[in-house]
Amino acid sequence: MFELTTQQENKFGEWLNLNLASLAWEGKHRKAFEEFWQAIFGGGHDALYVIERLDYAKKISKTGPLYSWLAWLQDRFTIFAFAESGLRFDEFCQQAKIEESWLAHIVRDYFLSISPHRQDEANEIFEVGNLLSPNRRRTFKDMSTSFGFTSLPRHGDEDDMMLSLEVTLFPQWQAILKELKKDLYQLRFDWARMKRQVSWRKQLRFVREVVLLLVIAVALIGGLRAANSWYESDIIKRIKLLEPTFFGLDLTMLYRPEDRAQRNIEFSNEEIDKLERIEGAKSFEEIKDVRFDPESDEVALTSVEEIPAFAEGEAETSAYEENQKGGYRDAGAGAGRNRAYRVLMTSVSPGELRERILPMLTDYKVAALGNVKPGTSIPGGIYFNLLVPSSQLKAFLGTVSGLGDATIFESNAREATPAGKNRVFIWVKSI
Repeated sequence: MFELTTQQENKFGEWLNLNLASLAWEGKHRKAFEEFWQAIFGGGHDALYVIERLDYAKKISKTGPLYSWLAWLQDRFTIFAFAESGLRFDEFCQQAKIEESWLAHIVRDYFLSISPHRQDEANEIFEVGNLLSPNRRRTFKDMSTSFGFTSLPRHGDEDDMMLSLEVTLFPQWQAILKELKKDLYQLRFDWARMKRQVSWRKQLRFVREVVLLLVIAVALIGGLRAANSWYESDIIKRIKLLEPTFFGLDLTMLYRPEDRAQRNIEFSNEEIDKLERIEGAKSFEEIKDVRFDPESDEVALTSVEEIPAFAEGEAETSAYEENQKGGYRDAGAGAGRNRAYRVLMTSVSPGELRERILPMLTDYKVAALGNVKPGTSIPGGIYFNLLVPSSQLKAFLGTVSGLGDATIFESNAREATPAGKNRVFIWVKSI
């Protein structure tokens, strides 16, 4: 079975070519990322151990970009382990306990990233559905020779965003790091490996030390229990409990509940006036609280017509505010803030939809928000992070929503936005 030695670990890191500065947020979380790396790949474990640890990390993250990054890292390690093991395809799948179809899928994508024009050859090499297929008995070297390379070249997609995804900033990162630091396999000993590394004399000494440690632990526990029993007995002897006596009770004393309805309640005119003023003040506070209650954070728009057609995004109220908020806006709560919009779309071909949206950015003078290129692909779909001129906002969103099934959400922008601009986030989910 393939074992990840320190040399193999360094070779895997060089082959992966991660952007550590970006992954660790410009190096600020470099130590935390190195601890994560050692918890997964350190210690000289086999491929099955590393794959199981990555599966455990994926279960903690559950969903989201961090889950996608862990799945990507697991696929890259599986390819590397298969190439370095020298095992046949079926043998490696059996020892690593992974599906043959899945290994064929990820290795095929890896080969096509290097030679995308040889798709027919890749389909023929990775046809492993039949148990009698000779491809199941081929090694990685046999498969790579058909593509014209014998070593392990770097993945063809050098611009993959997974190489520089800022994973240390996700909320689940600390939980994953905390759990991975625990040695979940501390009770699983590799006896065969131990026998190869130490002699029988050292093994005998180790057994004697373990037995001695167990005897000392049992003696300590027994002594503590005996001391605790003695201490409890001593305390019981020292404590004296005073028991109540009922022989001297006066039986003529009876409890009579107070009749609150018969109490005379008298108030002066001055006290009545104070009560009226207090009640009036409470009523005024309730009306004021209801009148100036800030608007909700996010609402779904049923139509593009509900988007306000104004220039700066502050002078005109939206249709939602006209119908639901009584036609007024709290200027104090929203000062310096703008409206932000999220457009959620679904498509069977996100790539075609992206090609239709990109020309619209020039037509409506839309700029990118941040350093990420509009239309970036991530596992699950494509997203656009944009700054749209307020004067073009309604027309732009109307045109985009007309391209397919879309839902528009309106909310307060949580960060400062340039004057005359609106933040628009478009997510095209692949189905």
